[in-house]
Formats: sequence, C-alpha cells, structure tokens
Amino acid sequence: MKRKHLTAAALILAMWLIAIFTWCTESPRAAQAEPLQTVDLTWEPIPEYVPPEPVIIETYVPEFIAYEDVPLPEDMQIFMQQECKELDLSYEFALALMETESSFNPDAVGDGGRSVGYMQINQCNWQRMADDYGLDVSDEKENVAAGLRILRELFDQNTDPYYVILCYKAGIGNGAKLYEQKKWVGDTYDCIAICERAAQWERSHGK
Repeated sequence: MKRKHLTAAALILAMWLIAIFTWCTESPRAAQAEPLQTVDLTWEPIPEYVPPEPVIIETYVPEFIAYEDVPLPEDMQIFMQQECKELDLSYEFALALMETESSFNPDAVGDGGRSVGYMQINQCNWQRMADDYGLDVSDEKENVAAGLRILRELFDQNTDPYYVILCYKAGIGNGAKLYEQKKWVGDTYDCIAICERAAQWERSHGK
C-alpha cells in the first residue's frame, strides 16, 4: 500500500516537471523575450547663464516747467521759456526785467499811456513790432514776444546786461549815455538789483 502511494507521488512529480519543461521551451514569451532596454546616462551640458537685459524705465521730464515762485500763469511762463530758448535769452533775466516793468501785470500802463503790457512796450515800438515781427503788443503773449525781441536786439548790440537794461528802460540814445557814465542805478531803474534778482531765480531753480 505504501509502495503504491510512492509510485503515485513519483508519477505526479514527473508529470509536473514535464509540464514545467514544456512551458519553458514552448512559451512565446520565453522564445521571443524582449531585449533589455538601455538607459542613456549621458548628461547634456548646462548652458551658461545669461542674465536678462536690464529694463530701463525712462522718466519723462518736461523741457519747460513753470516756476511756482513766479506770479505768472503757467501757460505764459511756458510760452516765455520757449521764446527765450528760441532767441537765446536768459529766462530769469527776462523775468527780472518784467517784474520791474509791470510787476507781472498784463494790464499795466505807464508813461502816460505810452507803455503797455507785461513788458511795457513803448509807443515808439508798437508799429515797428507789427512791421518787423507781425506782433500786436495789445495781446498778452505777443506783448511778451515783442519785449523779448527788443532784448535780443539790444544784446546783439552789446552783451553787457547793464547796457541792455539801460537801453530798454531809457531808450537806446539815453541808455547808451547812462552806460558810458556808468550810472547803473537811477530813479526808474536799478541794473544791479535786476541782475541780482535774475541770479536769485537761477540759483533757486538749479541753474
């Protein structure tokens, strides 16, 4: 009885081994085994760091800026600065002269009605300003433009601001005589004070 059990066990073991052998030799998986995949372990070079271009933020600074310490409307100041640049004149010098002429009053009238406006253009120049420059001295801006052109004419004669002030105030004939006599201060003019006032504005505005 014991022998029969052993024989049966041996038979089962033999059949199991045959089945395993057959599966290993005939299985498509074993016959067509996929090749092992290789892994590329090479490293790409790290690119050199290039910093980004700096961002430049431009701040707009206007070319002409009205002075807060000057009692003139902003548009008149900008106009006057533009005219001074075109005529190569000092804006501060023109302001200082205007202050003594009209105290920045566009309706100022002097010399018994013969001088008018911001720049107190004298009657002897009214028609000449119209003929030479097409300017109407009764208009506020054109009055300023006329005064600045008279200054330009005087500076072309003599670059000394004292000469220009004296001739603007007293006329070319009388002004030239006062200049020769070195009379820098008079009842209706003060060359020293006007130039100091212009320098004060230049300093306060970084010029």
